[in-house]
Amino acid sequence: MKVLSIGGGGYAWEAKEKVENGMAVIIREVNKCYDLQHFLKQESSIAVKLEQLKISECSHLINLVPSSSSFQNLTTLVVSYCKGLKNVLTSSTTKTLVRLREMKISGCNMITEIVADDDDAAKDEIIVFNEMKKLTLSYLKSLTSFCSGSCAFRFPSLEILVVDDCHNMKIFSRGELSTPVLLRVQLKTWDKEQSAWKDDLNTTIQQSQSSN
Repeated sequence: MKVLSIGGGGYAWEAKEKVENGMAVIIREVNKCYDLQHFLKQESSIAVKLEQLKISECSHLINLVPSSSSFQNLTTLVVSYCKGLKNVLTSSTTKTLVRLREMKISGCNMITEIVADDDDAAKDEIIVFNEMKKLTLSYLKSLTSFCSGSCAFRFPSLEILVVDDCHNMKIFSRGELSTPVLLRVQLKTWDKEQSAWKDDLNTTIQQSQSSN
């Protein structure tokens, strides 16, 4: 398992290796990167090897990775309190997340969408999150949608969707959307928590926000 954890506050790397249950575990922690602007500036083998990526409190981070990056082994993506980010991934990078099981994006005040269309993205482009079971979007005050472009999204395994204090989110996505096993959306605000479902995911988001 390869884990990279990045936290803001300074300028140092800390790396450690250990063995658990006979398997080598490589854990890299970047705990002092307040001025970090890019996790990766160009395509790198680091991204391909990662299984867990956690980035928090990097206030100057403006771009996570270039659109050419591949995360084909990533199972967990957590991004929190990076106030300069406006989106997390491009559609090209998102298509490589074939093993992603959990995504959590929270406390990033500038994010307007999670997935941004590439300039040359095809109108009929389909992005499939085959293994994703849980998606959490919380405290994203500028978020309007998961994706505002025309990409189609399929979440065949998604069981848990949490939308927590995302008051400007009006729709999940504008393209074709499939969530066959999702039965409810967990909606949270500062004063209440509820589960909701009406026809489909987009309708559920629209109705829940209109009632707030």
